[in-house]
Amino acid sequence: MEKADASDVVQTFVRLAPQAAIDPTEEESLIGFAKEQSGSNILSIKRTLKTAWQVHNKEKAEEERQRRVAERNDPPAHAGGARTGRTMVAANGRLQ
Repeated sequence: MEKADASDVVQTFVRLAPQAAIDPTEEESLIGFAKEQSGSNILSIKRTLKTAWQVHNKEKAEEERQRRVAERNDPPAHAGGARTGRTMVAANGRLQ
């Protein structure tokens, strides 16, 4: 954030904060730093950050939902082998 232009400080912070592992104390300190560097007020920075967190959490939830759907649609590893075995028995004329 130190290298960002004054007009980009808040947007840089808001873009990076949801990806970083920072505790609430660090977050408050960074909000203060963003305020000093950009001249924005703390309330608007917090609102923008809250919106960024909501978008981030929504994206993570959607990724998790898609992952679960993909796992549910994957056939079990043994399913193909079991059908192949039955096909081979039927092709040889020995039905059991």
